[in-house]
Amino acid sequence: MVFRYLFVSDFDGTVANTFAKSPNGVNVDRSYEYAIKKLFGEMGLKVYQKIGGLQNRAPEELVLKILRQTDNTGILIKNAEQCFVKHGKTLTSLVPEGKGSPLEWVLSDLENHRTITEMLVLLKMSFLINEIGAKYDDDTSWPEPCPGFINFYKFLKELNKDGNLDIQFAILSSGHDIFIQKTFELWGLNTPKIMVTDDDMRGASYPELIDRRVKPSSYLFDLIQSQWLNSFMLVDDSARSIEQILYFRNRMVYFGDDSVKDGELACNAKVSFFLLKNPAEEFCGIPCYRWSEIQTLKFDQQCIDLMRKDMEFCKIF
Repeated sequence: MVFRYLFVSDFDGTVANTFAKSPNGVNVDRSYEYAIKKLFGEMGLKVYQKIGGLQNRAPEELVLKILRQTDNTGILIKNAEQCFVKHGKTLTSLVPEGKGSPLEWVLSDLENHRTITEMLVLLKMSFLINEIGAKYDDDTSWPEPCPGFINFYKFLKELNKDGNLDIQFAILSSGHDIFIQKTFELWGLNTPKIMVTDDDMRGASYPELIDRRVKPSSYLFDLIQSQWLNSFMLVDDSARSIEQILYFRNRMVYFGDDSVKDGELACNAKVSFFLLKNPAEEFCGIPCYRWSEIQTLKFDQQCIDLMRKDMEFCKIF
């Protein structure tokens, strides 16, 4: 009998240290500043700084926050429209076909903010994607994996070799498919087959409310779980019983670097959660780990033996 488990992880700051600056001084935060200034102008950049910067927000969430935080919304939208006219057709699409929002300017406020969001993503990616693989003086490359991640990723692969465990690794991120894929390629690793990213959610018409399409909405975990179950079950979502859904939900665990968005997401989805920080220490009373510590302290032989007995994660931990 095969016992199945799913390890789900955030990407930025958890798997890849994308908040560290590349050899050219570029990181996730810097790429957003570049894209927002290009899209909204200096006024938009000042609003972005006023709201505290990125703060782990999804792109659509960030755009709405900027537009709602100023009395000059009309000017910002006009700047974005001019940017769209000038650069919209020249930007190379860095979003997989069928994902993201259509890149077209229409009169509807809803569609406009989604088009603006798509422009923000493309501008950010055009600035950021070329940094992948940039070399530091010590011959390491940006972005570097978070400490211990590569060994942990290979450790899970080794656990699957005995045949009675099937542990898959998934990415749940407000980042983007192509960037994640190219980063795993840089490290010589296979990209996880199960991923839900901002590229999946920007063009989604359901759920209508943005709060349900971004962290910490448990709907994101529903999508991840659906992909996982589809990989080995023949029945579709509508034919699955509540018992099946709960059974496999209890065999999922989540890793993230944000105690609020990631931690509340795990709580809302009712899955076990590990907070990863470097250095590993307590953060607001929550114990923090590095991947190496999770591997040695939490997934020791006793834990693995319990997994081979089909134990739920909440009982193992």
